[in-house]
Amino acid sequence: MAVFSDINVLTHKIEEPDFAAFCETGRQNSYLLVIFHTKILFSYDGKDYFNAPKNSIILYTPYRMQAYRSDDETFVNSFMGFSVEQEYFKSFDFPFDTLFTVSQHDVDVIVKLLDSMSFIVNTRYEPFNVKNIPEMIDTLFATLNKAYLDSVLSPADVSSKLALFSEIRNRMINDPIPNTVKSMTAQSGYSATYFSICYKKFFGINPVRDRQFHIVQIIKDYLKTSNLSLEKIAELCSFESVPYMISVFKKYEKKTPHQYRIEFQRNSG
Repeated sequence: MAVFSDINVLTHKIEEPDFAAFCETGRQNSYLLVIFHTKILFSYDGKDYFNAPKNSIILYTPYRMQAYRSDDETFVNSFMGFSVEQEYFKSFDFPFDTLFTVSQHDVDVIVKLLDSMSFIVNTRYEPFNVKNIPEMIDTLFATLNKAYLDSVLSPADVSSKLALFSEIRNRMINDPIPNTVKSMTAQSGYSATYFSICYKKFFGINPVRDRQFHIVQIIKDYLKTSNLSLEKIAELCSFESVPYMISVFKKYEKKTPHQYRIEFQRNSG
């Protein structure tokens, strides 16, 4: 279980309509999760501000500039500052230092967790629950991750995105070797992270594994219909080395290309 330290939690903190926050180095060596319950003006560089709706969320990394202010109304936010190894976040999809908006329901669930932690952290009434804080943070970030993934594909734009991604995927299936994940991402016009999230949401598999699967089918065809060496097949399939091709092949077929060829020839004879 991850080790969290320097935990500071507060929910529904209210500020005046002229509130402004600017900190060039953020909260020093702490992560900071902020949930904005009201409309705000937000900036990534401290110079150019843009309007952001309520229920916007951001997870700042250590020493990251923080700049936001109220949008001519009472400013309300909830937040959690904490320290943890960056490795903790490797299983999550939500971005760092990037503002995104989630549903009111998801905000309510997340803030309820923060409020429970705030009571434990800021009072002495439940010392026996301090040990539960790491598990509560795990639940919070799992909830945040699902909320982010849900927000990425809102019902309004699912149809158009699905049509685009299906076209890109069909192109890859028909000719997977030149249609690399980098190439597919470029065709979509989205960032690599966003492309991967949408792709997995639509097709139930990440684009790297999907492309590898279809390249393995090509390798199988070469093994069945030709006497080409593994070196030549690796070259034709754009693998950087034979050992890497073998490892990919084994991942999907549970046997080496050589074993696959021998078994096919034995069964065909």
